[in-house]
Amino acid sequence: MIMGFGDFIAKINDDKKYEKVYVDSGVIDSAVFYSKKSYPNEFLAMFDGYVEENALYITSLVFLPGERSHTSASFNEWLIPPTQKVMGSIHSHPGYNTAYPSDADLVTFAKHGTFHIIVCEPYSLETMRAYDAHGNPTTFEVGDFADKHQEMMLEDLKELLVLPK
Repeated sequence: MIMGFGDFIAKINDDKKYEKVYVDSGVIDSAVFYSKKSYPNEFLAMFDGYVEENALYITSLVFLPGERSHTSASFNEWLIPPTQKVMGSIHSHPGYNTAYPSDADLVTFAKHGTFHIIVCEPYSLETMRAYDAHGNPTTFEVGDFADKHQEMMLEDLKELLVLPK
């Protein structure tokens, strides 16, 4: 059997090192806002975050230039900064009861991270469905996690910026 690029990337994504997913409430609020703002077109953003103690924490959205319409959304992959960790994606589907992945969604899932959300109208936490890199349904919890991520980033930055005495 010949493995395609998307299959190869999905195989790499199988090596996830977490058992639970926590999404910051600000990420959820932003996704709802941008989904409504983009209507009748789709909205698309990437997830940023970190893995700690067998848990994936999604703490912010990464926006990249791309195309969007009422049937699809894409971004320019080559604009992802090389230091940026992409944990997954979130995008909207205009319409009710349509938060299920299309074939194009499955390709995006396989190539860009291990955790993905699709949100449909009326665009709320209740109309979000989460998937892994293969398009299998998964779960997540919502809470306040962004402050901890910012503290971790500041500590990393302090280590990098050790000034001579």
